[in-house]
Amino acid sequence: MRNKKRKFDPQEMPLCITWDGTTTRGYVSSVNVMQDDFIDYIKSENWQPAAEILDDEWFEFVTMLVDESMDYSPLHYAAYKGAPIEFFQKMLEKGALRTLENKYGERAIDIAKKNGHNHLLEILEPMYQRDIPFEILERIQENFYKLIRSRIIEIISLDAIKTIEQEVIFPKLAHLLEKEEIRVWFPIPGMYGGFYYWFEGEGSNTKLIAKSWCRVWGGSEQCHEITPEGSKFLRDC
Repeated sequence: MRNKKRKFDPQEMPLCITWDGTTTRGYVSSVNVMQDDFIDYIKSENWQPAAEILDDEWFEFVTMLVDESMDYSPLHYAAYKGAPIEFFQKMLEKGALRTLENKYGERAIDIAKKNGHNHLLEILEPMYQRDIPFEILERIQENFYKLIRSRIIEIISLDAIKTIEQEVIFPKLAHLLEKEEIRVWFPIPGMYGGFYYWFEGEGSNTKLIAKSWCRVWGGSEQCHEITPEGSKFLRDC
């Protein structure tokens, strides 16, 4: 008897978010009309249509600082406006990060406190689902950045490094500690691709798995395992 094909359940897929670290609005390729509308609804405190966008299956939540001033992310804006708790719950389910800081080092909870929105303090308090020693996390991140730079040189050019580092904020791995299962897409301007990465393992045995590619360069896809000791090429991941 033929086995029944197991039905795909999207709830079993790891949460995936986009880290768009570009600091100039015109340079942000992943920001589309729906995301612009989402931000505008938050700014105008129009919570119902903003919530409907979050519920749209085609909406890709971008964890980003949307202003060129690098002041506010969507979560920061919602905290500033004192959005309903139910709206924050939806944002957090989509991948909003409580630990994300603006250029002044302020998180959404700090913005809420400053503006007297005390009803939001509990839901905006950072919570961590993974426990990785700080020194290990720092070394993995340092080696991840080295890999990013080497792949940019390989795929684009040596000259591109300086420009990209001036205009793109590299992701902080500490944000991944907020979610038990999360994967992040980090697009690189000019690379026609980027990095897709996630944690595996626990505690001091944690390692970062990173896939990178250029979509217009056949055979450019690579996979690396990154540890405190360095990074190594994997045949598959």
